This record gives sequence, structure tokens and C-alpha cells, in this order.
Amino acid sequence: MTPLTDLFLAMGVAALAVFFASFLMWMVLPHHRNDWNKLPDEDGVMEDLRARGVSGPGQFSFPHCGTAAAMKDPEFVKRMEGGPSGMLVLMAPGPFHMGRSMVQCVVLNLAIAFLLAYTAAMVLAPGA
Repeated sequence: MTPLTDLFLAMGVAALAVFFASFLMWMVLPHHRNDWNKLPDEDGVMEDLRARGVSGPGQFSFPHCGTAAAMKDPEFVKRMEGGPSGMLVLMAPGPFHMGRSMVQCVVLNLAIAFLLAYTAAMVLAPGA
């Protein structure tokens, strides 16, 4: 069994490497640039959501059904076929805090690296 403390440097390097690889994939490569489209009459949609009392943060589906059995209801099926249908993700009002999200990403990467290092420490012989 390898002591876990021998793997701390590897954990940190792996977490930072994944963070920077993720950064490069999201910010430099163009493969996600067209994932999101602008709504027609964006201001009107936002105003309508405010008027109806829909606010974030939250995830909403429309048309909505609460159970698997409700998906078979003819009225729900009719609403799905009539469209539009979709999912709406709303963030909290105010500016988006990219720094907090980036720190959370690094913490998640460190947690995953720790779990992998812990597993490796259990199965690898010292010096392997």
C-alpha cells in the first residue's frame, strides 16, 4: 500500500491539468459556440416571465408532468405534440460570478483526484 501523502503532488498537478484542459476546450475550441441561440423577442419573453412570477434560480419543463403515469395522459400527449416543449434553466438575478464557478471546478477536480489517488494508494505497492 502506497501512503496517500506520497500522492499529494500528483493530485494537485492532475486537478490543475484537468482545469486548464477544460479551459482550453471551452474557451479556445469553437465546438460549443452554437449551443445556445437567442430567443426571438428576448425582451418580451423576459418581461412575460417576470409578469407571471417566474424567477430563478430553478429548472422548469414545459409542458410539465409530475409522474411517469401522467406522461400517458392524452391531454399531456396532445400538449407535447402541439409544442413547443422544452426545459428552461433560470439563474439567480444579477451578474454571473465566473470566479466562484471556476473555484468550484478546481475543488471538484481536487476531490476527484483525491478519490483516484486514494484508490491507487490502496492497490499499488510503494514505489510503483
